[in-house]
Amino acid sequence: MLGELIDDTQHLDDVIDKLNKIIDLKLRERAKGDYVPSAATKFFDVVSPDDAPDAKKDFLMQISCVDVDHERRLDALKTAERLRQTELAAKVNEFDEELSDFVTQRKLRKTGGTEELERRRAEKEVEVMKDMLKSVEEAEQARRAKLAQRKAGAASKKQNT
Repeated sequence: MLGELIDDTQHLDDVIDKLNKIIDLKLRERAKGDYVPSAATKFFDVVSPDDAPDAKKDFLMQISCVDVDHERRLDALKTAERLRQTELAAKVNEFDEELSDFVTQRKLRKTGGTEELERRRAEKEVEVMKDMLKSVEEAEQARRAKLAQRKAGAASKKQNT
């Protein structure tokens, strides 16, 4: 809290320094005769060139005389934070609402999680292994059949000779 107040005073000092520089520049421009009022000041000139130093002193005096009620300021900050929290709580997030509707209406498919996935993978592996063994057995039978045909062919040639 003290750090924030120190920061506030530093910012106010910067603002006052900048205001002093602006006032000095405007006074110099008016003294030279090069002064061209901006659109805002064409219709309403608040301070005449002669009253500018007094207006600056009056402005600085008003700033220094401001009585800041820190307790009221802290209460206002707490109230604003509570209001923000209630607004956040009351704020409807469309995605959350749609997600909760989706889940409550049971549109979500039940996949069984990782256990189901592992079970399906194991079943696939077993099927692939069976297919692989079946094809190996078929190939072995085909090889044996060819071998038997060769032997039968060789035996028939021996008998013919």
